[in-house]
Amino acid sequence: MSKRKSLPLILIIESEENEVLTISHALANEEAAFAAVDAQENIKNAIEQAPPQVVIFSVDGLSSDQQSDIISFAKQINPNVIVIVTSRSADPVKIVESMRLGAFDYLVKPLEPARLANSITQALRQLKSLAPPRSIDTVPTDRKRLPDAFASFVGESILTLSILKKASVYAQQAFPVFLQGETGTGKRLLSQLIHKASGRSGDYVYISLEGLDDDAFYREFYGAIPRCKSGTLYIADISKTTLRQQRLILQWFQEQKIYFPVNLNIPDLQIEEVRLICGAVTPLEELLSVGAFDQNLYYALTANSIRLSPLRENLEDIPVLLDYFLEVSAKKQGKRVPSYPKELVTLLKSYSFPGNALELSTLAENAMSYYEKGMLSQSAFQEIIDARRDKTPQILPEYMSLSEALSKCEPLPSFKVARELYIQEVLRRTENNQSAAAKILGITRQAVNSYLSVHPEANPDNDENKSEN
Repeated sequence: MSKRKSLPLILIIESEENEVLTISHALANEEAAFAAVDAQENIKNAIEQAPPQVVIFSVDGLSSDQQSDIISFAKQINPNVIVIVTSRSADPVKIVESMRLGAFDYLVKPLEPARLANSITQALRQLKSLAPPRSIDTVPTDRKRLPDAFASFVGESILTLSILKKASVYAQQAFPVFLQGETGTGKRLLSQLIHKASGRSGDYVYISLEGLDDDAFYREFYGAIPRCKSGTLYIADISKTTLRQQRLILQWFQEQKIYFPVNLNIPDLQIEEVRLICGAVTPLEELLSVGAFDQNLYYALTANSIRLSPLRENLEDIPVLLDYFLEVSAKKQGKRVPSYPKELVTLLKSYSFPGNALELSTLAENAMSYYEKGMLSQSAFQEIIDARRDKTPQILPEYMSLSEALSKCEPLPSFKVARELYIQEVLRRTENNQSAAAKILGITRQAVNSYLSVHPEANPDNDENKSEN
């Protein structure tokens, strides 16, 4: 798996929703992750939980001492942090005071998009001239600092821990949260855990709006909102809603009230302290670019967004997930948890898992249904994976097929170079297991062995156990 690019984290400290939208819009084209916080009592916690590289900080309503305290705390956590101050006051005394405290820039509200964008660009440019950036993905290598509420989200990889780190910060805020990820990556589970970690007194309510006409859409909300008063509403796949429905959702949560059509004979409904979390399989940027998603709702949601990585990008978690799913299945079927051959993990890591962790759980449960005693057989996994490989197109990161990837190559590689790259990628995914690599390549294990003898650089570890001689 290729190393994921580390993105600088920008923390938005702002209580005015319109200004958050303006800042989010300005950040849309930047290579940066960003999060927002509004409550003063949560600011220090947010800075400590996920140390930012840039802070866009509204000082409205704060005394000079409070402003100084927060900037000092941010610099204590990250000495290289860049602070951009915003305020409705253009008082020269306040501007000078902010710069004295270490602010990089001072912007007067309402924020002017071009001026804001330029300030952010200059801040990110200065970051690149400093030490390598820490990002929200730079997290501890264990769960010690994560809330217990996230214990049931299985995984120990850096990718998983970075997701949970973000979720733990967002759980304490009132802003909407957006979860993007393919089917089976755990969006619904994570939304439940964010609700649990938030400590909200109300219920968690799940709704799906896919395929609903406007009347059914209204009735779905009429049934859901009273059940999640002071709680969390999770909309399963907001990308499947119409533009009209998207605009209504935004209006309702901005005005904290739902207005129903007269023909439905339903009284207007007050939304009281309902936390909104939305999920989507399709990246909203794709829908926005073709006019299929409301721009204002996009910026309102994506200010606090989490992308759940597909399993093919997170191979390190496969052994942990396999152990967990086997344990769950064994308990459900009244069997003991079996051991399994080490080659099973290699086989699983060589598969693209279009159904992600959900697919792995069904494979584990199916294998356990055949298990009686001794070591768990690999054949139950092998047969299903082989059948699915024959029917499933090659899946590449960022939803790109093999033919699409080739269409973007400029210039096209020679057949020899393409062949070498393909063989090396198969060996990487199978961790140089010659039998597994041979099966994917459609050649004999002896042919793979011959290739490695001619290209020893393709097997730097030279692990004899993996050659299965």
